[in-house]
Amino acid sequence: MKKKEYLISNEEKICIFISLIYLISILWINFNGKVFYNFDMYSDAYVAKLMSESKTLFPQNWVFGNQCYVTATPVLAALIYNFIHNSIISMALASSIMTGIIIVSFVWCCRPFCRLRNIIFGVFCLSGAVILGGSASSYVNGFQILYTMASYYACYVIGILICLGVYLRIKYKKSISKIMILLAVLMDFSLGIQSLRQMLVMNIPFILIEGFEIIRNDKNRQKWENKQMLFVGILFSVNAFGIITSIHINQKTIIDHPALNIVPNQLLANFISSTKELLVINGLRFCMNGIKWIPLFCIALFINFIVYKSIYLVIRKKERTPISDIIIFLTMSLMCVYLVGIFIFRVRAIYYFVWYLLVVFCFMYYIDDSRKEKVVWWMIIFSIVNYMCNFTPDYITYCKTNKIYKTINQDLEKQNIKRLYFDWNTAPIIAAYSNDRICAGSIKFDL
Repeated sequence: MKKKEYLISNEEKICIFISLIYLISILWINFNGKVFYNFDMYSDAYVAKLMSESKTLFPQNWVFGNQCYVTATPVLAALIYNFIHNSIISMALASSIMTGIIIVSFVWCCRPFCRLRNIIFGVFCLSGAVILGGSASSYVNGFQILYTMASYYACYVIGILICLGVYLRIKYKKSISKIMILLAVLMDFSLGIQSLRQMLVMNIPFILIEGFEIIRNDKNRQKWENKQMLFVGILFSVNAFGIITSIHINQKTIIDHPALNIVPNQLLANFISSTKELLVINGLRFCMNGIKWIPLFCIALFINFIVYKSIYLVIRKKERTPISDIIIFLTMSLMCVYLVGIFIFRVRAIYYFVWYLLVVFCFMYYIDDSRKEKVVWWMIIFSIVNYMCNFTPDYITYCKTNKIYKTINQDLEKQNIKRLYFDWNTAPIIAAYSNDRICAGSIKFDL
């Protein structure tokens, strides 16, 4: 019997085309975005250079804040620096490679459980169509959160996708390579050394889900699967061991020190703060930023509707699928961050980065469940508007300021200036334009 060929529909072709536009724009930002190198990104590029030169992930006299780097983008940039000896280009290449790894990890995670059509649409969303921000390049909740110039949380997303892929293959009895199981375990251990984030956004939700599963099966007198529970237990253990291993690293918490808080007034303040930050990353706070942000607010309303509707459908249905399992997991992951923001320390919007993965899988689930083709077309339209609001303003900024910074750098080069101290958004940009010739020390002026 002749195998039936899969025909790509018009909306799938458009989704592929728009995905390529987003990915090409991400590459453009990485290799031409020196005007957006703020203090954080420059610091990451600089520590990558130090790692390469000192041949260690923990350079002497370098103090890490909130997280150290073991699997993050700067580590890959340090490896690349060995060959090209340019910290800015190394970071651009590393961020771009991490983007590719995110996409590949996502496809691998979904491949046994999703139709090609859904995977195409998932990649379309993941490529940037659902990422909202005031700036694609320099806004920490925009492209920068996963993709551009240091890609802050790319490694955590890759770890989640690989571990989820292994977990679901075990749960639904799909074939899996032992190499991928080993990779998932090693990633989780490394991310444990790096920070507490992976424990919060992945390992604790896994433990909670398996705990509820044991209780539910015991209540229904069903046998629970020990293989997936064993995998989750191994992940939790290696991540905890990684956290213990990291104690000796020179690190200073620069946002808030973790501490259990049960003071009513502080709990209320934390609740308000945590809710506000969640509204920032899901885009609903755009309504507070003026008329020009109304288009992004409308897109955010649409995205939030799909997310909440999908979660409702998952809860209502008794039958579980791999995608509904992922939605439950990611929802619990967000709730863990939210509760930590209330009871332990105040969180920033960027800590809710799992939101973007939740949006992607909710869209995939909703389209499959509702079979409403119009949703795809609405998302295509909104993705174009989102691109115009996110990337185009950055391109205009680049055109206006690129020549200015080049001229400044040429003047400093004539004077043979090799070290510069200035405002923490200006000095790093000038240093980035110098391609490592100038080392920048940044100062924050309290006006």
